[in-house]
Amino acid sequence: MQTREKTLAIVVATVVLLLLAYKGFDWYSTELASLDQQVVNLQKLVTDKEIAKRKLLEWNHRSLPKDQYVGRSLYQKWLFGLSDHAKLTDFTLTTNMATLQNQGYDKLTCTVGAHGTIEQVTQFLFDFYGTNHLHQIRKMTIKPLQNSKRLAISMTIEALKLPNADREDGLNADKKARTELSDFAAYKDSIVKRNLFSEYVPPPPPVVARVEKPRDPPPAPPAPPPPPKFDVAKFAYVTAIMDVDREPEVWLHIRTTNKTLRLHEGEPFEVEGFKGQITKIGEREVEFKTGNKRMTLNLGENLRAATAADEL
Repeated sequence: MQTREKTLAIVVATVVLLLLAYKGFDWYSTELASLDQQVVNLQKLVTDKEIAKRKLLEWNHRSLPKDQYVGRSLYQKWLFGLSDHAKLTDFTLTTNMATLQNQGYDKLTCTVGAHGTIEQVTQFLFDFYGTNHLHQIRKMTIKPLQNSKRLAISMTIEALKLPNADREDGLNADKKARTELSDFAAYKDSIVKRNLFSEYVPPPPPVVARVEKPRDPPPAPPAPPPPPKFDVAKFAYVTAIMDVDREPEVWLHIRTTNKTLRLHEGEPFEVEGFKGQITKIGEREVEFKTGNKRMTLNLGENLRAATAADEL
């Protein structure tokens, strides 16, 4: 065999060996992945069985006692106690115990009827779910009584008795609440204060504070006008017209100062800047001039009430 043929044979043999090695590794990887998945499945099966075992132990603990008749009697008495604590009235209770052969447990069905306020019904339900019995409310109907604030309620309750219950007699005494809130007052505020028979209106969405750019301060308001000047002339009244020594005389009384000016015809006068001169004194009126105007003022009037006679 020539050198070239030997080299070709070696190359072919190497390729064949590599292909066999690849196939073998692929088979090994597949088998290893399959074994890993089997291990995962077995572990999950063991975990599921452990979870189921713990659940079964819990249900056996929550179950009605093994003695069917004792359990039925105690559970009925317990429901009556809930009714008394909630102060419900017209409470009625009928029960039926059935053995479910295919399921492997007994079921106690209780039909309840009662009357009460919304607060009393809420109290009953709060107490019901405040215990750890293996029971549930299957159906409940609430109707308002006519012309009353009270309600008529009816409900169907189911409680289970498992064959491996961990008590011969006596109900489970655990106080493991199954309510979201542990305080009855919280439910009283949120339920009792609502009108359950009106359309529910959700609360408004929260108000998102808007961030606004600071604005320039508003311009300062203009200064208020000065108060009007006190007009003393409005308080200067003609209080008397008489003859003194056969000469007419007018009395001008200034109330702000309680001063009286006794004036004759042709006599000037001034009242806090109001200047004038008496020109004529009649029986019930007086004429005076101020500036270029002649004014007439009647007895009992003030200076500002004078009327213009004519212009000078």
